[in-house]
Amino acid sequence: MFTFTNPRHQMSCELKREYHVNFTDGILESTSSLLTQTVRHNRVLVITTPTVYKHYGERFVRLAQEQGLDLVFEVLSLTEQTKTFESVEKICEWSQHYNLGRSDILIAFGGGVCSDAVSVAASLIRRGIRHIRIPTTLIGQIDAAIGLKGGINFRNHKNYLGCFYPPSDVFIDPGFLGTLNRESLSHGFAEIVKMALVCDAELFDKLQCHGSSLLNSSFTQPADAASHVIERAVQLMLKELRENPYENITSERLVDMGHTFSPYLEAASKFSIQHGEAVAIDMALTSLISVELGLLQERDAHTIINLLSNLGLPIWSPLMTSELCSFSIKEAALHRRGNLNLIVLEGIGRPRFIKSAGEVEGGVLDRALAKLAVHGERMMQGPEISRNCVDWMKDTG
Repeated sequence: MFTFTNPRHQMSCELKREYHVNFTDGILESTSSLLTQTVRHNRVLVITTPTVYKHYGERFVRLAQEQGLDLVFEVLSLTEQTKTFESVEKICEWSQHYNLGRSDILIAFGGGVCSDAVSVAASLIRRGIRHIRIPTTLIGQIDAAIGLKGGINFRNHKNYLGCFYPPSDVFIDPGFLGTLNRESLSHGFAEIVKMALVCDAELFDKLQCHGSSLLNSSFTQPADAASHVIERAVQLMLKELRENPYENITSERLVDMGHTFSPYLEAASKFSIQHGEAVAIDMALTSLISVELGLLQERDAHTIINLLSNLGLPIWSPLMTSELCSFSIKEAALHRRGNLNLIVLEGIGRPRFIKSAGEVEGGVLDRALAKLAVHGERMMQGPEISRNCVDWMKDTG
């Protein structure tokens, strides 16, 4: 028989990490030294997508040659449909092929999906190597690329697998937005509206005043509004993330606005509904739930829905059914440690958490869905998807 003087020992394993989100202009110009100084003494593998490489690959390669950087490119087709472990494995294969060590760097050069996949790969390679994110889409610059998380889809569940693995740096260059189409810009606006709704009524007002102009000008006009909106959205997001970076302090997160129903709406559409579109539909429904709960004035809900529509976003989908919403509520509670924590609104910039699913399921949810369908029919918005939502839920079960 064994005898132990102290059968229980405590191990402290806290790790504090910091990273910088850098605003820059013309990052691929040789006159800009911010990126080159960061990677100058490292071997670098850049992961990008075919579209981004077509627009910017030659300029990036020329910059590397001019600055004497030890840098190679690999191009990978990355969409929500291909954001799977197979894509992460391919990045890991390339990293092994180039014999990357722990002092070397991966760069995600693309949109939010690219950032997600590269972050997961970086967390796995040699149990963790540095990675840098250079987002080229609006949704990447103000949301996906500036946080700590990476994620991949698994068995029809969005971001079911993932990691908390902060980048070493993020470089935001709004100049990349000039090559985006109108639809891609609209998707990014959804995340800006989200932050305005939960944190900043003045930002919401600015979107009402200048959102259409920014959308039509690829985020260049009016110039002062373009800079303010991007920087303010990033500031608000970082402030919220900074207080609970690993989501272990609380499951009440304001940045989850628009993200209760949207992941399952995306998955139900086989990811033909884009993330920003799903978030917009989620926020429209949540606004009407707030009205049904007696928290939000109906005119404010209409203002929110009209802004989303004016920014080119859908506010309804035939897939947004009572069955899908009930499924989403159950899954959200599993993800949020047993509580729904639905963010509803008492006003623009005045959020409130609903902990219990019982407060919204049934009559409240059904009435909100009915109103949403009316709005959707009036605005003729929302992708036409024929897939049966119930069949999808069986597939994911």
